[in-house]
Amino acid sequence: MSVAYDSGEPDEEGRLCCVASAPTFNPLSLDVNWRTISVKLLDRIFAIPSAQRIVNERLGWEAENDFEYPVLSRQIEYGKLALKALDIARDLRRAADLPPDPDGAIDLMSSMKAFVPTLEAKQAEIERRNQSPSFP
Repeated sequence: MSVAYDSGEPDEEGRLCCVASAPTFNPLSLDVNWRTISVKLLDRIFAIPSAQRIVNERLGWEAENDFEYPVLSRQIEYGKLALKALDIARDLRRAADLPPDPDGAIDLMSSMKAFVPTLEAKQAEIERRNQSPSFP
């Protein structure tokens, strides 16, 4: 979520650069009794690192090819990853007969579900402006 909310800061040349570092998730580094988790949930959990690798490869390609708004694209992609992770966390809590959110916790899922579409709308508006002919 921190990457999704990272709108960047300008560097010395005025280009927008990311501030938040992308997290890494290695499920096997966790002390978990994996046999207590359903196969469907395990599949979703172990798919997250692969999904992140695909996102990072796409973002790397865009950066190499002078993509126009890499920070915004990164925000969108990591927002979608955050939604997947939050969905898994909710389902893990449900499987353990726990409430969806710990008492007193902010509803992160709702805030991210509202935030990602605003980022996508911003990107769509930029693309629309770039495709419109400009008249002097």
